[in-house]
Amino acid sequence: VDAERNLDRRERDRDEAQARVRESEETLRLALDAGRLGAWDYDPACGRFVMSPACAAILGGSDETSLDLAALASRIHPDERGMVLDAIAAAVGRDADFDIAFRSGVDQGRARWVNM
Repeated sequence: VDAERNLDRRERDRDEAQARVRESEETLRLALDAGRLGAWDYDPACGRFVMSPACAAILGGSDETSLDLAALASRIHPDERGMVLDAIAAAVGRDADFDIAFRSGVDQGRARWVNM
């Protein structure tokens, strides 16, 4: 009986935690949409950037939301590509914050400024 109660309590706790996560994700999505912002995450272990559709649109190019470092670099203006890649490497090497402004690749004849 105690084991069954424990299991029921754990399942309830899990369901409540999952509901809080869904609510938090929805709040974040609404805030990002309202601010016309994108979200991204970089996993240096596998070398992949995973980004929201809004972030992919901000960076220009395809709607692809998972990019390796080379594909991300192709979306950065050529004059600033080295600077951004160096900043990524430095942030990963120091396990530090990454904060940089750069131009994305040329979109319809003009570059777009991006702050990451």
